[in-house]
Amino acid sequence: MRNILLLFASLEGQTAKVAERLRAPFAYIEMIAGALKYTQYNWFIRWVMKGIARKEGGSTDTSRDHEYTDWRQVAAYARRLSTK
Repeated sequence: MRNILLLFASLEGQTAKVAERLRAPFAYIEMIAGALKYTQYNWFIRWVMKGIARKEGGSTDTSRDHEYTDWRQVAAYARRLSTK
């Protein structure tokens, strides 16, 4: 559920506020795309995620998963965190 809250927060521009409420342990927050794992969601989460994807122009093909992660961005963020 935490992933969904952060995704929704990012769409609504409220990421920092949600991270603070969840007591995210880092002072440096980065927006990094993830994956839509439609095949692993229950029907309700799949329906919610499909609606968000439709609104944002993402894939709504629920017959397969969709990977959007920029792994270079993840690695760069990890390096920045490790030097703090």
